[in-house]
Amino acid sequence: MEFLGHDRDTAYVSAHSKIGGHTLTSFPVQTADLTEGFHTFGVDWQKDTLEWYIDGAKVAEMATPRDMNEPMYMLVNLAVGDTGSWPGKYDASMPTTQMKVDYVRVWANDDIL
Repeated sequence: MEFLGHDRDTAYVSAHSKIGGHTLTSFPVQTADLTEGFHTFGVDWQKDTLEWYIDGAKVAEMATPRDMNEPMYMLVNLAVGDTGSWPGKYDASMPTTQMKVDYVRVWANDDIL
């Protein structure tokens, strides 16, 4: 999931795939202000569907890309700066921020691989 600092009540759930090079499928999801307190975020990756959850509520679903049938890795980061035209240019006048992660849990589903 991605967030833009100037749009604190929208999460962008995304799936990156290698089909045809690099394919990105992303959905904007309207939420409460996600900068207030801790939240839980989840993805249920099944053979046929990907489902995204925020605070236990399903917020998006899509068909699993056909190349997502091999082991993958998880990335948790805070990107700041010019990462393309989508988030906009880095603005040094904006306050600094931080991302606090309490924990990351992963469960294996042997049926997908």
